[in-house]
Amino acid sequence: MDSIKCSKCGKEVSSTDEVCPHCGYIFNEPQEENNQINTKPPRKPLFNKRDYLLFWGGSAGLSTVPLILCVVSKEYYAASIFGFVSAVFLLIFFIVLFNEK
Repeated sequence: MDSIKCSKCGKEVSSTDEVCPHCGYIFNEPQEENNQINTKPPRKPLFNKRDYLLFWGGSAGLSTVPLILCVVSKEYYAASIFGFVSAVFLLIFFIVLFNEK
């Protein structure tokens, strides 16, 4: 029996072995299949970042109008609800704005 060197770990193994007993490297595996696992091109996002910023920024801006009207008319309970809603919209706006992709 001949011995060959494993191309991954470099140790001597038998030429009849299909798998290296030291590192688990498969000798007779076609190398082309390993390189073509993820050959699909990446998907284009449905919306780009500008669309998200316009939507959430506009939502935050529009939700402040009822907030101001409620504060002026001294409806503080309704103002607190609109304030919370506009704060959530602004939070999402800044998360989208500073999200690194």
